Amino acid sequence: MATYLGGSMSSWTFGMGFEHKPILSKGYMKDKSGEIFKIQPFDSSYFSPLKNIMSFLRHPAALLGANLSAMLGSTLYLRSHHVYNLEEHEARMDELEGTLRGHIGLIEEALDRLEGTATEADRGKKM
Repeated sequence: MATYLGGSMSSWTFGMGFEHKPILSKGYMKDKSGEIFKIQPFDSSYFSPLKNIMSFLRHPAALLGANLSAMLGSTLYLRSHHVYNLEEHEARMDELEGTLRGHIGLIEEALDRLEGTATEADRGKKM
């Protein structure tokens, strides 16, 4: 990570003891003493933590562990979501059952009134 230390805008340090001057041609740098030296176009030592993580993920046991933990996590999430949906469904069905029982009672009372067999004592009991 580059940080600005002040001075001219072209003076940047990368924390390695030398300043980078963009005036130099690509592939060369100048250290603090003013010596010019050639650098490699890509030095993987700067990215060694990333390299260690990537090499860790190449091991079959690590891949198996990552896959199993992802499957376990998604299974637990889906199970909790399913249980929540089942409880919501059961509550809706209980409400629907009560509504249907009420309507059936009203229909039976109306049928009894139409047939003329209902007495005053029977009305209101079927709900």
